[in-house]
Amino acid sequence: MEYHAWRNQMKIIFPQNFLSTLADPTWSAIFANEIVAGNIAESLTQAIISNYIKRFGRIRKVIPQSQTGFPDDRGSRVDIEVVTDDNEIVIYELQILHDPSLPKRNILAASHRIFDSAAPGDSYRDLLKKIPKIILINILCYNIRGDNADIVQPTQMLFTKPPHTIADDTITQFNVQLPRFITLIEEGRVDYKNALHCWLMLFWKSHELKKSPQEVLKMYPQLQEFADANTGYGDFCQRYNLVAADRTTLKRYAMWLNEALRHEGEIAGAVADAIAGKDAEIAGKDAEIAEKDTEIAGKDAEIADLKAQLKRFKDI
Repeated sequence: MEYHAWRNQMKIIFPQNFLSTLADPTWSAIFANEIVAGNIAESLTQAIISNYIKRFGRIRKVIPQSQTGFPDDRGSRVDIEVVTDDNEIVIYELQILHDPSLPKRNILAASHRIFDSAAPGDSYRDLLKKIPKIILINILCYNIRGDNADIVQPTQMLFTKPPHTIADDTITQFNVQLPRFITLIEEGRVDYKNALHCWLMLFWKSHELKKSPQEVLKMYPQLQEFADANTGYGDFCQRYNLVAADRTTLKRYAMWLNEALRHEGEIAGAVADAIAGKDAEIAGKDAEIAEKDTEIAGKDAEIADLKAQLKRFKDI
């Protein structure tokens, strides 16, 4: 999606005086507290994957802003990493700008985790026994698919010939398309009994209205009811108030915002250059067409003159 199309569709503007629920630094600070991080991760993960993965292990560790790499220092940073006691790793990525390389980045992050599961001296058979299941969850501020209106777009390795059953479930991606949910809001079709709807409603309304999650709960009694019944959801709202008052978090947010704006500027500049190039190309084509039109008009005049001469000869 081009910069302007993304801007017009999402209207995501990050003010410096408000800690957005859609910003990486916000998530990192909220998940940095181990006491509540597990509850939040369990609630949010279940809301996204429960329709697709029926059994999910107990979370034993949550790592914000995780970084791993191969021995030659080629690393892979992820926003949030969750480890369960059932040899599962859940990797969260919050993606603001459209990134066509995201699926490949997901594969790279998953491969690092598989590599890290091996110990020195492990045999091939040892590694096969240790390979974790990787669940990649991308919360996207754009639509990764234009041909399907579902909010969640899961991907796995499937057999390409019918029946399209799962060939291997080691790596699963879940792409959450926020614009699809915003459409539901606009159409009044939010289901407050749906956990994923409640989470996305909280993220979007807090960001859009520039209000804390707890302020959003007061505006929407249905969300307050969900928070009262769901520990992780309620913990997220309370934890936000603490990190929003933390100067270190605010400084990190300001740095992140400046970098995001710089990156947006680069995208806007690239798009503007591309548009200018196309405009120049079109102008050149218009000039060629005008020249051809002039040439055709000259030929038409010649034909008209020849017809006039022919008529005179016939009259004689």
